[in-house]
Amino acid sequence: MQSLEKEKVDDGGDREDAADTKLTVSSMEDEKRKVTYEELQQRLHSKIEQLRAARITMNPDKIKRKTEKVEQGKKRKRDAEVKPSTSDGGDRKVNNDMEEASKELAFSQVKLGNEEERRKKRKKLSKEKELERARKLEEVKKDPVKGAMVSKKHSWKAATSRAAGIKVHDDSKLLKQSIQKENKRHQKNAEKWKERFEAQQKVKTEKQQKRSENIAERALEKKMRKIAKREKKLLRPGFEGRKEGFINEPLASA
Repeated sequence: MQSLEKEKVDDGGDREDAADTKLTVSSMEDEKRKVTYEELQQRLHSKIEQLRAARITMNPDKIKRKTEKVEQGKKRKRDAEVKPSTSDGGDRKVNNDMEEASKELAFSQVKLGNEEERRKKRKKLSKEKELERARKLEEVKKDPVKGAMVSKKHSWKAATSRAAGIKVHDDSKLLKQSIQKENKRHQKNAEKWKERFEAQQKVKTEKQQKRSENIAERALEKKMRKIAKREKKLLRPGFEGRKEGFINEPLASA
């Protein structure tokens, strides 16, 4: 009996020691958690202080711009949420603007196209025709009644054309000189072309002649080889020399 009571007492002591150990470990873990939380809190306060210091040193204008940008973004977001149907009206307006712009562009292209066509037609006019018109204009200007009015009208028209970038050929002397220069240039080009053509024909003729000579020479060589081969066959061995005709040919009767 005494031994059983002693074992119970020992068991009770061991349980108390284990409980004390658990309490000590739990208190140490709580202490660690407390230290860790305090450290995190300290770090957070330090970060907040750094941000405050950076905000103080930041440029006020930069802060203002940043605030306005944020507010504008919020306003756009609110407008998009409150008025989703306005996009359809905006699309219609954009389409209408695009149609109007395309019409204006097409009209401007037609207008420019017509102006370019008129310029091309004027450019197609030969200098001989321009010289003829210039001479007629000079004759009309000599008229005592209509001369001054025609001269004034032509001067205004010529000035307008020059301002638009169109060349005006109304001087008969200059036109005549220009025509003479063109004729000389054409004549010179024609002579050069004739010389070049004659040179090409000469080279072509020489090549053809050389080819004909080569063909004739090869034909002659071939013929001579055939003759030499035939002569070689007609020669007989010994001292009899060359025999005319066939060997078995009968002798002619005396």
